[in-house]
Amino acid sequence: MRALAIRYLTTCLRMSERARIVATGGGSSSPTMIQVLADVLHCPVYVSPTVNSASLGAAYRAFHGVECEAAEEGFVDFSASISSKKDTESDRVLEASPDSHSKAAYEQFVQ
Repeated sequence: MRALAIRYLTTCLRMSERARIVATGGGSSSPTMIQVLADVLHCPVYVSPTVNSASLGAAYRAFHGVECEAAEEGFVDFSASISSKKDTESDRVLEASPDSHSKAAYEQFVQ
């Protein structure tokens, strides 16, 4: 399952402190998939109401990369980079929160 793979990779990269996940694409319309993501990754999952939000996210990352390359310091904070763009965090809808009872069921798969 993809959620377990994401959990494994983020743990390997020591990215265990996640504040939230923003789900996009076809799976974001499935309440079951959203809840599994929240349970496996131990964080709330939001969904963007923007159509084609995955493409929009890729465009934001490209824009951020261009800004970083042009910056004298070599880095620009991503949030600051896109703060004036459409699809702000206030537009996103909380779809699922982690269920503490499901945590044990998934923990056995990521040991």
